Amino acid sequence: MPEYRRKGIGTEIIEEQIFFAKEKGYTSFFVKTSNKWKEMLRLLLKKGFNIIGFKEHEWEDGPLGSAIWLEKNI
Repeated sequence: MPEYRRKGIGTEIIEEQIFFAKEKGYTSFFVKTSNKWKEMLRLLLKKGFNIIGFKEHEWEDGPLGSAIWLEKNI
Protein backbone atom coordinates (compact mmCIF):
# COMPACT_ATOMS: atom_id res chain seq x y z
CA MET A 1 0.00 0.00 0.00
CA PRO A 2 1.77 3.10 -1.24
CA GLU A 3 0.39 5.40 1.46
CA TYR A 4 2.31 3.46 4.11
CA ARG A 5 5.68 3.43 2.31
CA ARG A 6 8.66 5.42 3.49
CA LYS A 7 7.37 5.66 7.06
CA GLY A 8 9.75 3.11 8.59
CA ILE A 9 7.06 0.50 9.19
CA GLY A 10 8.80 -2.22 7.16
CA THR A 11 12.09 -1.48 8.89
CA GLU A 12 10.47 -1.77 12.32
CA ILE A 13 8.81 -5.06 11.41
CA ILE A 14 11.95 -6.71 10.05
CA GLU A 15 14.06 -5.46 12.99
CA GLU A 16 11.53 -6.83 15.49
CA GLN A 17 11.44 -10.18 13.70
CA ILE A 18 15.25 -10.39 13.74
CA PHE A 19 15.33 -9.45 17.43
CA PHE A 20 12.78 -12.19 18.20
CA ALA A 21 14.76 -14.77 16.21
CA LYS A 22 17.98 -13.84 18.05
CA GLU A 23 16.23 -14.20 21.40
CA LYS A 24 15.11 -17.70 20.39
CA GLY A 25 18.68 -18.67 19.53
CA TYR A 26 18.55 -18.56 15.74
CA THR A 27 21.78 -17.66 13.96
CA SER A 28 20.33 -16.83 10.55
CA PHE A 29 17.14 -15.32 9.20
CA PHE A 30 15.58 -16.39 5.89
CA VAL A 31 13.12 -14.38 3.81
CA LYS A 32 11.62 -14.86 0.40
CA THR A 33 10.11 -12.09 -1.65
CA SER A 34 9.09 -11.35 -5.20
CA ASN A 35 10.62 -9.03 -7.76
CA LYS A 36 7.15 -7.46 -7.79
CA TRP A 37 7.90 -6.02 -4.35
CA LYS A 38 10.99 -3.99 -5.24
CA GLU A 39 10.78 -1.80 -2.11
CA MET A 40 10.88 -4.90 0.09
CA LEU A 41 13.87 -6.23 -1.83
CA ARG A 42 15.70 -2.91 -1.43
CA LEU A 43 14.91 -2.83 2.30
CA LEU A 44 16.24 -6.34 2.85
CA LEU A 45 19.45 -5.61 0.95
CA LYS A 46 19.87 -2.38 2.92
CA LYS A 47 19.46 -4.38 6.15
CA GLY A 48 22.33 -6.69 5.22
CA PHE A 49 20.48 -9.62 3.67
CA ASN A 50 22.19 -11.54 0.88
CA ILE A 51 20.44 -13.08 -2.09
CA ILE A 52 20.98 -16.83 -1.82
CA GLY A 53 18.60 -18.20 -4.40
CA PHE A 54 15.84 -17.83 -6.89
CA LYS A 55 12.94 -20.08 -7.78
CA GLU A 56 10.79 -19.64 -10.84
CA HIS A 57 7.05 -20.09 -10.37
CA GLU A 58 7.31 -20.23 -6.57
CA TRP A 59 3.78 -18.95 -6.28
CA GLU A 60 2.23 -20.58 -9.33
CA ASP A 61 -1.35 -19.75 -8.40
CA GLY A 62 -0.74 -16.12 -7.65
CA PRO A 63 0.45 -12.92 -9.29
CA LEU A 64 3.86 -12.94 -7.60
CA GLY A 65 5.56 -15.37 -9.95
CA SER A 66 9.15 -16.20 -9.07
CA ALA A 67 10.70 -15.91 -5.61
CA ILE A 68 13.96 -14.33 -4.53
CA TRP A 69 15.44 -15.98 -1.44
CA LEU A 70 17.47 -13.89 1.00
CA GLU A 71 19.32 -14.70 4.21
CA LYS A 72 21.13 -12.80 6.93
CA ASN A 73 23.42 -14.14 9.64
CA ILE A 74 22.24 -12.78 12.95
